[in-house]
Amino acid sequence: AIIVSLIVSLTLTPMLCARWLKPHVKGQMTGLQRWSQKINDRMVAGYATSLDWVLRHRRLTLLSLLLTIGMNVALYVVVPKTFMPQQDTGQLIGFVRGDDGLSFSVMQPKMETFRKAVLKDPAVLSVAGFIGGSNGTNNAVMLVRLKPISERKVS
Repeated sequence: AIIVSLIVSLTLTPMLCARWLKPHVKGQMTGLQRWSQKINDRMVAGYATSLDWVLRHRRLTLLSLLLTIGMNVALYVVVPKTFMPQQDTGQLIGFVRGDDGLSFSVMQPKMETFRKAVLKDPAVLSVAGFIGGSNGTNNAVMLVRLKPISERKVS
């Protein structure tokens, strides 16, 4: 692939550039080129007008710059940093992984111990667990349902 790329870049690319990038006769523009040039001229004229206004009103421009910076600093402090706010759905998912090759009968008491430990938390309403699945009998999933947010001390 590198050799082919080298051959193309040394032979085909210069030939195509010479063919496609021929110099055009001055004054001959297509409709699209005239339209594009007209838009570009308007933008440059608008920029020149804006620049002239800014240079004539330096204090106002500086004041607006300082206000913009101040508002940005204030918004940085006030606006949350996360893209999407966290929502309390009242549900948690926990994963328990035992040693490789652990049987279902050994994993079940471990899950029961984990379930009892989680239920000691006063914010927990119920716990459901599933051992095994496609990952093997040494893995388990715990679904923890919390009390409504109004009944919890810590969210």
